[in-house]
Amino acid sequence: MKYVLNFLLAVFLTGCSYFIASLILQKGLPLWQALIIGFAVVSLGALTEALL
Repeated sequence: MKYVLNFLLAVFLTGCSYFIASLILQKGLPLWQALIIGFAVVSLGALTEALL
């Protein structure tokens, strides 16, 4: 259960960082797209970690 919570927190924080960066760069990335990018990044990182 702790792993799932850590995974969701990592997705949320990564998505928020992409969202904030898009605001700073004035690209206007919607929050839902930033969360999808965050999910993809964290998932690929977890998959890579599991393979090694």
